[in-house]
Amino acid sequence: AIKKNAQFRKLCNNFFIDLVSTMCFKGNNPPDKSVIAELLNLMFVHKSILKGPESLYTKSLSPFDDVVDKTPVIRSAVLKLLLKYSFSDVEVYVEEHLSKVEANHIIDKEDKIELYMLFINCFEGIANLRLC
Repeated sequence: AIKKNAQFRKLCNNFFIDLVSTMCFKGNNPPDKSVIAELLNLMFVHKSILKGPESLYTKSLSPFDDVVDKTPVIRSAVLKLLLKYSFSDVEVYVEEHLSKVEANHIIDKEDKIELYMLFINCFEGIANLRLC
C-alpha cells in the first residue's frame, strides 16, 4: 500500500508539473501577475508545531503540502520558466519573494544560501541561453 501511494503521488506530481508548464507558460507572454505570485508561493509550505511558531520550508511543486523538496529540480524548472520571459515582468515578484525569505528568522542560514544559489543558477542559465 505504501509503494502504491508513493507511485500515485509521483504520477500526480508529474501531471501537476505538466499542467503548470502547459497552462501557465504557453505562448511568448509571461503568466498573469497573480499566477507568478502563486507559483512562487507554491515553492514553500507553512507548517506549525503544536504551540509553536509557523515555519516556512521549501517544498516540491506538488498538489500535496506535506512533501518537502529533497532536490531543487522542480523549483529550478519553475524559476527558469518564469525568468525565460522578460526579467522585468517577474523582477518585482522575485525580489518580494527573496525579501520574505530574508526576513524569515525561522529558515536557517544554510537553507537560505541554498535558495539563493538556486536563484543564482537560474539567472546564470537564462543569461547563458540569451547569449547563445
